[in-house]
Amino acid sequence: MDGVELIGFDLDRTEVAAGGTLHITLYWRLLKAPVLNYYRVSTILGDGRFRETHTLGFGLISRYQQERRLPPETVIVEDYDLVVMSSLPKGEHSLRLATCDFGTLGARTEEWLELAEIRVVD
Repeated sequence: MDGVELIGFDLDRTEVAAGGTLHITLYWRLLKAPVLNYYRVSTILGDGRFRETHTLGFGLISRYQQERRLPPETVIVEDYDLVVMSSLPKGEHSLRLATCDFGTLGARTEEWLELAEIRVVD
């Protein structure tokens, strides 16, 4: 994303039961002062039709920005649980991250990054 880069991630496991959760931590670095409600992040496991999507920082960036200006090189840590659909068939599935950049002219770009292979078990 223009102005933000993913610098790392952590997963609590690579094997999970359908209907269970994966704990994900994403580490982002701001390369310039953020534009509020500008960046969207999606995590996708398996079928790309179903995704978890949120504003970078889960809306906290706008609160921080109101209180004080976030300088470049600030690291944002997103820590959350991703629910694995109970209908996801057992086997290997790609956990992917999609970034959406909603520019000032409404332009949207989406980039996909495969984070890991997740094994869904009974």
